[in-house]
Amino acid sequence: MIATIAPRAPRRPSYARLVVTQVRYQTMLLIRSPAGAFFALVMPVMILAALEFLHGQQSIAGVSAAQFFTAAMIAFAVMNAGYITTITGTVIARDDGILKRLHGTPLPPSAYFAGRIGAAALTTALAVVAVMLVGLAFYRIHIDAPLIGAMVLTVIVGVLCFSSVGLAATVLVGSTDVALPMAYGSLLPLCFVSDVFLPTGGAPAWLSTATSVFPVKHLADALESIFVATPGSAVLSGTDLWVMIGWAAGALAVTVLFFQWEPRPAGPGIRGRLGKVLKRLHVRLASMRRAFRQS
Repeated sequence: MIATIAPRAPRRPSYARLVVTQVRYQTMLLIRSPAGAFFALVMPVMILAALEFLHGQQSIAGVSAAQFFTAAMIAFAVMNAGYITTITGTVIARDDGILKRLHGTPLPPSAYFAGRIGAAALTTALAVVAVMLVGLAFYRIHIDAPLIGAMVLTVIVGVLCFSSVGLAATVLVGSTDVALPMAYGSLLPLCFVSDVFLPTGGAPAWLSTATSVFPVKHLADALESIFVATPGSAVLSGTDLWVMIGWAAGALAVTVLFFQWEPRPAGPGIRGRLGKVLKRLHVRLASMRRAFRQS
């Protein structure tokens, strides 16, 4: 009698390997997309060169224009790679049915979200290095060596914040056609009033108060304080970091509750989609209250 050996079940990849695979996959998609690579990697360098050409002879916040604009473009690179590419890439994947297929596999949703954030972090690192190299090579900027760690920490927190907000924002984006206009339409106005491109000296008090609610100003302020401070005097504001962490936590909660995996049919605009999100939130809260009372 010949004994038969049952085939061994395939070993499931570890969670870390799933995340790394998603990071590699999302990064390769961006690199292979000429438009995506241009917006994420080239645009911050082009804006830096344009701002330096227009304002190169000026002194801003007590330092050279190049010093200020390099910090500003690092902040913009973080927002661009974290917020813009996350929105556009996720919506394209959703409309092409890729997310629906992924959701039908054993891949945990959190692994996909972590892969998106990791890919944004890798893209941001490339963009920040490009901006720094241009600033050092062509505009003779300087940064204290002890502050490099503070800059890296700020960039990491910024990537976590803006990629998380980008994932949450896809809930309101109806289709690929409106993803890029909506992403830049919501980001650029905040950049102009939040000291990203130029200091908004003399701005009304209400405007300063309003912009301080959003993470754009806090990321810009944190990075610019590192670059414009005199040697040995820069202090990293914990408030700026905590505001960005708070936005990241809230955005991830929205993503977990309302993220859409299937292509969205044509329907109401942003107001209608926001109404649906609020209605779903009301239903979830009501069910949680009932469960709490029964317990």
